[in-house]
Amino acid sequence: GKIAGPNKEPVQITSKTLQQYTHQWRLKSDAILTSVQTVQNDDPQLNIRLEQETIAKTVFIVDKNLDISLDKKIFQTLAI
Repeated sequence: GKIAGPNKEPVQITSKTLQQYTHQWRLKSDAILTSVQTVQNDDPQLNIRLEQETIAKTVFIVDKNLDISLDKKIFQTLAI
């Protein structure tokens, strides 16, 4: 995966093998849990990306102050 670097640029923190492993585990899960900080800072897709397929997943976002920006990638890639 990636995280936001000092200037909000994406910084790769895992290998391709570990990324595929993560997506296999996402496929087995019922939903994905994340925080508003992750969505705001990293702008993740949080879907499942396999070799020939992209699958939307239900995502729960913890945001006690309702601060989330509605222009984030997650609102285009999650299952509704």
